[in-house]
Amino acid sequence: MPELSTSTPTAVGAPRVRLVVLVGAAVAVLLTVLAVPAVAASPIAQRYAQLGGSSGILGAPVNNEQCGLVRGGCFRHYQHGSIYWTADTGAKWTRGAIKNTWRSTGWELGVLGYPTTDENCGLTGGGCYQHFEGGSIHYAPGIGAHWSRGGIRSLWGSTGWERGLLGYPITSERCGLVNSGCYQHFQKGSVYWSPGTGAHWIRGSIRNTWSSLGWERSYLRYPTSNEVCSSSECHQTFTGGRMDWTRSTGVTTVTTPSLGRSTPAHSTAWRSCTATVAGKRVDVSASQRTVMIVDQTSKTYATFSHLTRTNTNCGFLRVVFTTARLGYGGTVWWSDRRQNTGTTPRGSFLMTESFGNGSAPTTQMPYRVTTNDDYWVLDQKAALSIYNEPRKGSAGGFDKREAERLRDFTTQYRLAVVFDFNRKSNPKVMGRGGGIFLHVHGSGATAGCVSVTLTEMQIVMRYLKAGDKVVITT
Repeated sequence: MPELSTSTPTAVGAPRVRLVVLVGAAVAVLLTVLAVPAVAASPIAQRYAQLGGSSGILGAPVNNEQCGLVRGGCFRHYQHGSIYWTADTGAKWTRGAIKNTWRSTGWELGVLGYPTTDENCGLTGGGCYQHFEGGSIHYAPGIGAHWSRGGIRSLWGSTGWERGLLGYPITSERCGLVNSGCYQHFQKGSVYWSPGTGAHWIRGSIRNTWSSLGWERSYLRYPTSNEVCSSSECHQTFTGGRMDWTRSTGVTTVTTPSLGRSTPAHSTAWRSCTATVAGKRVDVSASQRTVMIVDQTSKTYATFSHLTRTNTNCGFLRVVFTTARLGYGGTVWWSDRRQNTGTTPRGSFLMTESFGNGSAPTTQMPYRVTTNDDYWVLDQKAALSIYNEPRKGSAGGFDKREAERLRDFTTQYRLAVVFDFNRKSNPKVMGRGGGIFLHVHGSGATAGCVSVTLTEMQIVMRYLKAGDKVVITT
């Protein structure tokens, strides 16, 4: 009996000891696991959770969080927007039209950099905005989202942002103007900036007059002040002069140091005179209201000045001052010109009519829209009466291979003004050529015409009427 008593506990007790050891080990492991801290959610994940996660404004994720952006930035895209983070800006969300505009600038690598605020809405007219390191984007229904920055943004902000006198931006900032200038258009005006003048806003009748003169390309150049108003008038100064608007009459008067005081409106009782226009002496008849000077500066380039009369004493205002292209063969005196030489004829010519492949512009010049059956006849075997004249192809009488089908020159002949070279003012000479126009720039030098930009063509044609003069000189 005692022998059985001492052996039984040993056989039964051994497994119990092993069980206690195993349970103790499991507890130790569990305690060790519990002692390891949980991995903290990223700033982007935290912001996403604050916005309601997948049921919030951004919806479900569409990619994993990605880092390695400029300055250590990270981002994640969602169904309805994105969140971007840097240590300096924190995690900011962006979506919709504002996000699309930011993307068009190059995301965080573009002019705006990273967002510094979330999108904020509730502005006038249902608008929204978002600020970025380098500027802001403002959105309004029916207008879209446009960015602004620098001096233009600061000036707009000083006027009261979208609640102020300019309203919302309707374009983003655009640069590349004369003297490295920039501009931005708004609902009720514009802001123009240049390194030499800073940013100034312009609106109403003064802005309309400045626009008609050619914006910053005109003799007035850039604004040097904002508009200043009293109860009876407003005025604004420019690099090249000043404009005054009278409330009672609605007349805008332009004053320049060189041209004195005048208004863009034409007077009555015009007279013939000889004037020095853009450095050239020009005979001007009583019926002529505008003069164009094409002054050759190299073989295929010229300085182009378009001037309009302002009074009966032969005063002129320069409307457009720009660079024009000439024929690939340079220039030649008009009576020495020969067809197919690519030369631009020098001399004085009347302007008789205009044409184009689009709807009629604002002009007093006779204008016709071309069709696929419209040609300019240069066939030297055709009758002299139709040589160097416009003619329907269906009318026949000429070889179409020796004519220009006007619709084939979609860009150049978007707008064109006909010079009276080798047509009506002088006896027509077969072989001297023709089809000499003022038209829109192509890809290089012309075949004998004079070309300027489409915008400059549109400005010039506002002033032209049949019988006005162009002088091509050296």
